[in-house]
Amino acid sequence: MAVSILVLIFGFIQPQVIPADYYDTRKRLSNNIIYDVYQDKQGFIWIATENGLNKFDGYEFEVFHYNASDSNSIASNVVRTITEDKYGRIWIGTFSGLSLYNPKEKKFTNFSIPQNGDESSLDVQHIHKASNGDFWIMSNVGISRFDVESKKFEQFSFDDEIVTMVMDDEDQLWITTYQNKLYIFDVDEQLFKENGFLLDNPNSTVFLDRSGSKIFGFSDAVKDTKWQKLNPVPKTFSTLKLLEDKSGKVWVGSDTNIWIYDKLKKNYSEIVIEGADNFLSKNVKSISEDKAGGIWIGTLNGLFYIDPHEKSFYTLPEPGMVMGIEAANEYLLVNYFDEGISKWSTDGVKQTLPETKWSLYPGSDQIWDIETKNSSEYFLATTAGLMQWNSKTGDLHKIQLVLKENSEPVVFSIKKIGEEFWALGKNTIYKISANNINDGGAAFHLNNKNVKPLLQDIVVFERDTLIASEGNGIFSLSNGFVDKWPIMIDEVPELANSSFWDLYVSKNGTLWMAGNSGLFGYKKSMGLKAYPLDEYENQIVFSVNEDEQGNLWLGTDKGIAKFNPDTETSVFFGSADGIESQEFNRRSIAYSDNKIYMGGMSGLTWFNPDLIQSNTTQPDVWITNIHVIRPDSSTTIPVVQQNQLELNWEERTLEIDFVALSYSNPGQNQYKYKLEGYDPDWVDGGGTRRARYVQLPADNYVFRVIASNNDGVWNERGDSFRIVIHPPIWQTVWFRLLIAVIILGLVIAIYQFRVRQLLEMERVKLRISGDLHDEIGSGLSGIALSGDILQSHAEAGQVKPEIIQRITDNARNLASSLDAIVWLIDPNKEQLSDLIQKCRLVSLEMLVSQEVSFQDEVTEGVRAKKLESQFRRNVHLIVKEVVHNIYKHAEATSVRILFKANDSRLDIIIKDDGKGFLEEGVERGNGLANIRRRAQEIKAELTVLSKPESGTNISLKVWLP
Repeated sequence: MAVSILVLIFGFIQPQVIPADYYDTRKRLSNNIIYDVYQDKQGFIWIATENGLNKFDGYEFEVFHYNASDSNSIASNVVRTITEDKYGRIWIGTFSGLSLYNPKEKKFTNFSIPQNGDESSLDVQHIHKASNGDFWIMSNVGISRFDVESKKFEQFSFDDEIVTMVMDDEDQLWITTYQNKLYIFDVDEQLFKENGFLLDNPNSTVFLDRSGSKIFGFSDAVKDTKWQKLNPVPKTFSTLKLLEDKSGKVWVGSDTNIWIYDKLKKNYSEIVIEGADNFLSKNVKSISEDKAGGIWIGTLNGLFYIDPHEKSFYTLPEPGMVMGIEAANEYLLVNYFDEGISKWSTDGVKQTLPETKWSLYPGSDQIWDIETKNSSEYFLATTAGLMQWNSKTGDLHKIQLVLKENSEPVVFSIKKIGEEFWALGKNTIYKISANNINDGGAAFHLNNKNVKPLLQDIVVFERDTLIASEGNGIFSLSNGFVDKWPIMIDEVPELANSSFWDLYVSKNGTLWMAGNSGLFGYKKSMGLKAYPLDEYENQIVFSVNEDEQGNLWLGTDKGIAKFNPDTETSVFFGSADGIESQEFNRRSIAYSDNKIYMGGMSGLTWFNPDLIQSNTTQPDVWITNIHVIRPDSSTTIPVVQQNQLELNWEERTLEIDFVALSYSNPGQNQYKYKLEGYDPDWVDGGGTRRARYVQLPADNYVFRVIASNNDGVWNERGDSFRIVIHPPIWQTVWFRLLIAVIILGLVIAIYQFRVRQLLEMERVKLRISGDLHDEIGSGLSGIALSGDILQSHAEAGQVKPEIIQRITDNARNLASSLDAIVWLIDPNKEQLSDLIQKCRLVSLEMLVSQEVSFQDEVTEGVRAKKLESQFRRNVHLIVKEVVHNIYKHAEATSVRILFKANDSRLDIIIKDDGKGFLEEGVERGNGLANIRRRAQEIKAELTVLSKPESGTNISLKVWLP
């Protein structure tokens, strides 16, 4: 964070100003009055304010308010204190009792002690956690114990009004009162060990050290081994807040000031927080430290965060394009292009310089570089040539250089090497003696007259004098001749025509070259080597300087870079680190007090390299929310207290939020994420804290995220979350197995049906062949036999009519049999109605002498039912056999035939009024036996009722297929 006060550049005066990040209602904090700040185990910051509870992740505030109509809201908007129990649950002390936060549902459960019938009267001011997990509460009603398991309070009587209460590592409460007394209460034994030290200091407050084993206080009267007396604060105040940080410094906040107490030196240093510019901002209500060592200070006018990794870059308050910088005794001379020179004193005051008549030499105010000659005189490299300038008188004198014909006098750089000054112009190098500057010096010109580069810098390296140029690489001056440096030509010939701006020889003897092609280093032992600063693009480097640790500090076109030659790693610093200029395109110098100054497009930037420390703390990384986006709605699911989310197939578009909890410039935190099972590799999210996936296939996934802090330190473990998207029913394994089983069953059924068809066809063929053989064969044999008999009788002249009749009957029977066979195999005759019709025709054909009553009581829906050929054949033959028996044996005059059917059964009743019979007296033949056999084949129920002279009633009940 930049501090545009020059006092900070050259040294601090009291009080010390400390830069800090500031949060108030303008940044979405719910209220500016801060009572407490607490960091939970996950790393989130919780802030208790006068109007609401705030949860902070470094980017956004999540605010919780009391809602009178919602019993699950926090107990009060006035939040006093925050703590965490042994289970990691957040407890909040409020003006109206104790609240327990449920992160999964973002709801609160509230607890209080009824006072005079009012359950909202418990003002919880401080909560201390005992080793057994119980809470000891300081409130408006005194001291209370709260059992977090049973959720019950126990009240302890205490008459004095409490100022402060702390609990040490032995579960002892140290209590100070407005009666100026100190009490020690043992919570295990529940008794007072000390009933009131009389304190001798009006600052009657006590505080714990970091370990909890020591008690800070301001009184000499306390005689206890845990007591550690602090010197009195320089002034007397009504309230004090103390914190011992990780380094052992004690921060002391009051209602008007902040001090840092040195326990060894036993003295106070007053500090001023940058931005705390009114008395409310200086009234400290809380001081706390986070895991990374950051200090959070709550005041009556907002929240301040003191970053332990703050990059202390500072900028002179006067902007402009800085071309040259020179340290002059206790002053700093800065020359701006086209604006002359300014002078700054060590006490932060811009000094008045004597008037200089730049107009005497047009172009002399366009100063490119500056170099000290003595305590009051300086050489200036200008567009008008080389000038000598007196800082005390303002006198300006032009040095007459040895110029070749038609050469330009412009000088771009001036540098002292040994006892001589070297001025660099356009394709010419001038060497000037400090003792005799009026002789014009010696001029050295490039051997190649066709090359006229602008020379930028000169350095002596080993035995070579090297010159950097714009657009023509590096030249070497040897024996009065200027030519291309052979090392560059031999090793990296493509750099021969590149631009170089600065040459620097480090303490270890390495030559560093900065230019448009980046940074290069050269030593004989290693040769010429390029050092990329950025893995994605080339970086233009304008200047090089070295700190006491051997790190190189580079001015580039993208800010300031720190380069470690040993590890060959670099870190960039820009606007997010408080650097106002983003391009440092001229010189940088190292000052004697271990400060580096860099000139840029927006003024002069200064820093102490020892104070630019990297943030080495790995950030905690958490997945916070998953947004499930449906076609008609969306749902936000907090990712807490669970490690898996199951979704149906319509919930396949997701947005996943995550955060790295590093509060040192969180805008520079970087993220990478990967959805295992979907992303082939890590996705570089940059600073984005959300990943979006659209229409994910149904599958099991694991979302992983890792993150770095502002200085590139990565938490490679990160966080992960399992996401299961269930497929639609038709994509499930069991459904596919079911379909496979069904298909297999269908294939088997079709195969079996085909086999049955083939078998049935074979059976039909066998039956037809059998019928043809039995009926047609026998019929034809009968006709043939009768014909032979007829022929023999005809030859004898004795033709009998009955033989002719026999031939006719046999032919007629043969035709009937053929008709039955054709009907049986006709595919158009498969319905029940065809069977009924066939039986009717057979009956009418045989019973021509009887009165036949044929009744058809089959409904239309059943008449169309298809029947197998074997079924039709057996039913037909049963009816035919019964009718034939009536025709041949019954001597009946009337016959009644009834067909009746429903969806499952066919009933056939044939009744005649013939002579009847006794079944046991019937001569054994094939008629009745065939009927029974055929009935059994089709699993029919056959009933035969007959009595002599009473006719016959045959009933057939058959179940339809």
